[in-house]
Amino acid sequence: MPEIPEIQAHAERLEADYEGATLKRFVPLTFTALKTAVPAPDAAYGEKLVGVGRRGKHLLVEFKPVTFVVHLMQGGRLLPDTKMSRKPRNGQARFLFDGEVPALLL
Repeated sequence: MPEIPEIQAHAERLEADYEGATLKRFVPLTFTALKTAVPAPDAAYGEKLVGVGRRGKHLLVEFKPVTFVVHLMQGGRLLPDTKMSRKPRNGQARFLFDGEVPALLL
Protein backbone atom coordinates (compact mmCIF):
# COMPACT_ATOMS: atom_id res chain seq x y z
CA MET A 1 0.00 0.00 0.00
CA PRO A 2 1.54 3.32 -1.02
CA GLU A 3 1.96 6.07 1.54
CA ILE A 4 0.18 9.44 1.35
CA PRO A 5 3.01 11.38 -0.41
CA GLU A 6 3.15 8.67 -3.10
CA ILE A 7 -0.63 8.78 -3.52
CA GLN A 8 -0.53 12.58 -3.83
CA ALA A 9 2.20 12.39 -6.49
CA HIS A 10 0.26 9.69 -8.35
CA ALA A 11 -2.92 11.81 -8.29
CA GLU A 12 -1.02 14.80 -9.69
CA ARG A 13 0.50 12.71 -12.48
CA LEU A 14 -2.85 11.18 -13.43
CA GLU A 15 -4.48 14.59 -13.48
CA ALA A 16 -1.72 16.00 -15.71
CA ASP A 17 -1.99 13.05 -18.12
CA TYR A 18 -5.77 12.49 -18.18
CA GLU A 19 -7.53 15.76 -17.29
CA GLY A 20 -10.09 16.54 -19.98
CA ALA A 21 -10.27 12.94 -21.25
CA THR A 22 -13.83 11.74 -21.91
CA LEU A 23 -14.90 8.54 -20.15
CA LYS A 24 -16.26 6.00 -22.59
CA ARG A 25 -16.83 3.13 -20.17
CA PHE A 26 -15.92 1.76 -16.75
CA VAL A 27 -15.42 -2.01 -16.75
CA PRO A 28 -15.16 -3.95 -13.48
CA LEU A 29 -12.98 -7.00 -14.15
CA THR A 30 -13.73 -8.72 -10.84
CA PHE A 31 -16.88 -8.72 -8.75
CA THR A 32 -15.01 -7.01 -5.92
CA ALA A 33 -14.07 -4.00 -8.05
CA LEU A 34 -17.40 -2.25 -7.57
CA LYS A 35 -18.46 -2.19 -3.93
CA THR A 36 -21.23 0.41 -3.95
CA ALA A 37 -22.20 2.73 -6.71
CA VAL A 38 -24.72 5.52 -6.25
CA PRO A 39 -25.01 6.99 -8.79
CA ALA A 40 -24.11 4.17 -11.16
CA PRO A 41 -20.78 4.42 -13.04
CA ASP A 42 -22.58 4.84 -16.35
CA ALA A 43 -23.75 8.28 -15.15
CA ALA A 44 -20.16 9.39 -15.89
CA TYR A 45 -20.09 8.03 -19.46
CA GLY A 46 -19.45 10.85 -21.92
CA GLU A 47 -18.18 13.17 -19.16
CA LYS A 48 -14.72 14.71 -19.04
CA LEU A 49 -12.26 13.98 -16.25
CA VAL A 50 -12.20 17.19 -14.23
CA GLY A 51 -9.66 16.23 -11.62
CA VAL A 52 -7.82 13.59 -9.63
CA GLY A 53 -7.26 14.14 -5.95
CA ARG A 54 -7.06 12.11 -2.80
CA ARG A 55 -8.78 11.73 0.53
CA GLY A 56 -6.55 9.89 2.93
CA LYS A 57 -5.25 6.84 1.08
CA HIS A 58 -8.03 6.86 -1.53
CA LEU A 59 -7.77 8.41 -4.99
CA LEU A 60 -10.72 10.53 -6.11
CA VAL A 61 -11.21 10.33 -9.88
CA GLU A 62 -13.76 13.02 -10.65
CA PHE A 63 -16.13 13.14 -13.60
CA LYS A 64 -18.99 15.54 -12.91
CA PRO A 65 -21.46 14.36 -11.56
CA VAL A 66 -19.69 11.14 -10.50
CA THR A 67 -16.56 10.71 -8.40
CA PHE A 68 -14.90 7.30 -8.33
CA VAL A 69 -13.28 6.56 -4.95
CA VAL A 70 -10.37 4.21 -5.61
CA HIS A 71 -8.40 2.26 -3.02
CA LEU A 72 -5.08 1.27 -4.56
CA MET A 73 -4.65 -1.95 -2.56
CA GLN A 74 -1.32 -3.74 -2.86
CA GLY A 75 -0.69 -2.80 -6.51
CA GLY A 76 -0.55 0.85 -5.62
CA ARG A 77 -1.21 2.42 -9.04
CA LEU A 78 -3.66 3.14 -11.81
CA LEU A 79 -1.60 2.32 -14.88
CA PRO A 80 -2.02 3.03 -18.60
CA ASP A 81 -3.34 -0.15 -20.18
CA THR A 82 -2.14 -0.39 -23.77
CA LYS A 83 -2.32 -4.20 -24.05
CA MET A 84 -6.03 -4.45 -23.21
CA SER A 85 -5.73 -8.16 -22.40
CA ARG A 86 -8.96 -9.92 -21.52
CA LYS A 87 -7.79 -10.93 -18.05
CA PRO A 88 -4.91 -8.66 -17.03
CA ARG A 89 -2.76 -9.93 -14.21
CA ASN A 90 -4.00 -8.43 -10.93
CA GLY A 91 -6.43 -6.21 -12.87
CA GLN A 92 -9.53 -5.15 -10.95
CA ALA A 93 -11.18 -2.57 -13.23
CA ARG A 94 -10.57 -0.55 -16.36
CA PHE A 95 -11.41 3.06 -17.24
CA LEU A 96 -11.84 3.38 -21.03
CA PHE A 97 -11.61 6.78 -22.71
CA ASP A 98 -12.60 8.19 -26.10
CA GLY A 99 -10.03 8.87 -28.77
CA GLU A 100 -6.35 8.01 -28.50
CA VAL A 101 -6.23 8.25 -24.69
CA PRO A 102 -4.92 4.97 -23.20
CA ALA A 103 -7.19 3.09 -20.79
CA LEU A 104 -6.38 3.08 -17.08
CA LEU A 105 -6.09 -0.27 -15.31
CA LEU A 106 -6.65 -0.64 -11.59
